[in-house]
Amino acid sequence: MIAGRPMRMDRRYHRAPAAVAIGAVVAVLAGVLGGPVAAQEPSAKAKAAGETAVRAKAAREVASLQTAIDETIDKGVACLIRRQQRDGSWHDDAFHYPCGQTGLSLYTLLKGDVSPNHPAIRRGFAFLRARRPRETYSLACAALAYSALGDAADLPRLQQIVEDLTAFDVRGLHSYPFGHDPLGWNDKVGAVDLSNTQYAALGLKAAQQAGAKVPPEVWITLAEGILLAQAKPTEETLFDGFYGRRVPAAGWGYTPGSKPYGSMTASGVGTLAICREMLGAHPLSGKFTERIKTSIERGMAWLGVHFDAAVNPFTPHAEGYILYWLYSIERVGAFLKVDMIGGRPWYLEGAKEILKRRKDDGLIPGGGHTVSDTCFGVLFLRKASARSTGGGSSRKPPTFEFASEAAPVRFRVTGGDDGGPLTFFILGFGEAETAMYGGVEGAAVRGLRVRDVRWKVGDNVVAEVNGDPKRGRAGQDYAARWTPPTRGAFSVSVEVVLVPPEAAYDDVEPTAMIESGPLEASVAQLIEPWMEDAAAYGAGNLLTRFNCEVTASTTNNDGQKPKRVVDGLEGTAWSCKPDDPAPSITITPSEPIKADALVLTHFSTMPQDLESLDTAETISVRINGGPPTTFALEADPYRPTRLPLGSRIAIKSLEISVVKRRTGKAWPGSVGFAEIGLELRNPK
Repeated sequence: MIAGRPMRMDRRYHRAPAAVAIGAVVAVLAGVLGGPVAAQEPSAKAKAAGETAVRAKAAREVASLQTAIDETIDKGVACLIRRQQRDGSWHDDAFHYPCGQTGLSLYTLLKGDVSPNHPAIRRGFAFLRARRPRETYSLACAALAYSALGDAADLPRLQQIVEDLTAFDVRGLHSYPFGHDPLGWNDKVGAVDLSNTQYAALGLKAAQQAGAKVPPEVWITLAEGILLAQAKPTEETLFDGFYGRRVPAAGWGYTPGSKPYGSMTASGVGTLAICREMLGAHPLSGKFTERIKTSIERGMAWLGVHFDAAVNPFTPHAEGYILYWLYSIERVGAFLKVDMIGGRPWYLEGAKEILKRRKDDGLIPGGGHTVSDTCFGVLFLRKASARSTGGGSSRKPPTFEFASEAAPVRFRVTGGDDGGPLTFFILGFGEAETAMYGGVEGAAVRGLRVRDVRWKVGDNVVAEVNGDPKRGRAGQDYAARWTPPTRGAFSVSVEVVLVPPEAAYDDVEPTAMIESGPLEASVAQLIEPWMEDAAAYGAGNLLTRFNCEVTASTTNNDGQKPKRVVDGLEGTAWSCKPDDPAPSITITPSEPIKADALVLTHFSTMPQDLESLDTAETISVRINGGPPTTFALEADPYRPTRLPLGSRIAIKSLEISVVKRRTGKAWPGSVGFAEIGLELRNPK
């Protein structure tokens, strides 16, 4: 499932020249300190001096990259937020793991210092809590997310995840746990593998640390399974940056007995480290403890020999899965508390590789799924496995400024990405206004005498701040806050009411007014009343519980087949051909469904993509072949439309036709829907 592109055998020791260079430096240091300079192991004192020098150099390089690292994290976080679907989910590989990417994205956002109150976090957990994950990856990623959030109300969910994960391990190892084919999961038991197993371990660890009960026997069995899956050791030359020596090295492959490669070896080492940590003071036999220690040492030796941040060593997968590999290394570094692998600073080399791969839009491609790769990249750069969430956000909110020196009033607007209010405040006044109203020789008050500040959105005053005209402005910013009612762009301006400088000290009349120009401030993230309900609606769509035959007037392409509207996934959709004059779609469930509401969502599911295609404004609905009824859809294409059917109806067929539509901006002519659902809101 996971790993990197094939490696040529002649690259096996591709880093030797760099390592030799480091070794030469150490040899010089060793000579200065009285240690040996020949081809023999340096003294402990010389080696310590060399390690200190290498670490100091790496720290300086990381510090020089810190601005780029922080920018990459922030852009990655912003990209993840933009890619959230209408229902609060993330779509990457949702066919196989409906909750998996959502759990991973939430975990990444929380580790990236996004507030738990951020709309993306609230919507994502509304989606997650409405569904019970089934697959190993989904269960584990959900556990990571719940644990990072730290809400005690989720402890029963974490305990259920523990029970589900421990119900289908095979001698400690894990599988998907189902077999799968191109059409999805089947009822066959899947073969165990190291990738699923390491995620099961991560999920169990997160659950235990959050307060769920994991029996010690689970960790013992898991450790036994990993120990048995390790390849037989071979003698390898490990050059740790200071001295080359022959050591027993042993890695792990994707399945027990298969050829070892990078990401799976890191998985094996990391999983054993988890088992050892979670068992704590449990009375393990000394022999078992020593076996874990020896296995980790051999795995670290394998990683030290073959480590390369740019290549997932010996992977059988052409895609590479570089970001998966690097995030596996980050966990090894965190769990074992090591900053060097094979004498090389793994964080510095991994960060450089990620910075090379990052895109302007925030995505970090790595050969796998783009959203999960971006998560892995952010988690690596954030050193997520070694740090806790909480303590407040270090992310700066968006800032919009009307700051032209020629402007009568300069002001700033901040906020708009976290669901909170926009904050307005004045930066200063123009030179002409300051000269005219700032006071003259002999005036009762020096400086601008501000009586009132009126903050406007559009033509409406949304906040008013009283000044004190008996004293000059003296740096006051007249700040105010306003919570937008919805997402979108807003035109903000300010009116400042002044008392002229020649007026008497107690006189607040007559007045003068200074007006700013308009400033457009956009609000991308906001919790609207319908959103958390929409996050749960897909789980209650009755059409997803039956086998439905779905046909359409036309289909735009194979990726947008009609049946996509009843798969329970907002990230998939049906659309018609651009030349279809009368688009329609018909759904026939395998048996009658009792329902009293019809729910439809438009084709585009992310705000930035809205109205790319035509947007349906009016539809006609024909139930069981009866007469058509016309309905108007929600004006906001991001918002689901819920249409009451009046009373419970046993629905045998449902035909929906687009009567009126608004022309799309990118692909005019095509129109469609992401999901069509039936609900029974009043069972009685």
